[in-house]
Amino acid sequence: MSRINQAKVYRLFPALPQGLGLIADAVDNTILDKRLICLLEIRASQINGCGFCLDMHFKHARDLGEDQQRLDVIAAWREVPWFSEQEAAALNLCERLTQLPSHQVSEADYSDLSQHFSETERIALVATIVKINSWNRIVAAFHFIPERKIPNA
Repeated sequence: MSRINQAKVYRLFPALPQGLGLIADAVDNTILDKRLICLLEIRASQINGCGFCLDMHFKHARDLGEDQQRLDVIAAWREVPWFSEQEAAALNLCERLTQLPSHQVSEADYSDLSQHFSETERIALVATIVKINSWNRIVAAFHFIPERKIPNA
């Protein structure tokens, strides 16, 4: 059975991308660093196996000047000293919320997060993670495929 293509999903249910777009706009208008938002979008999309979102967010991160070597190892961010304590706290939250219910956000996790982010920033982090996990699930349900761009073709 074929799935509903991306354009048709958006045409038949325009409130879906509009609603998630409102969350995206709210997150984009916070004081969170845009590269941090990309790191969270990438990490959640890796966990969820969302190739469409990975393609989009890796490109966006590179456009923002994110270091390719950090992007290459983000799935193993705990193993390298290339992520700040603030980024590590945010990535940990991302993994915890993306892997609910098997990984709850503990008091220690929240305390660590509180040392690096204001209350408003913590809300924005959660909104970012909610947004990308929602998109990952929409893409997974309908199996959206990114456009393949072959270099020098």
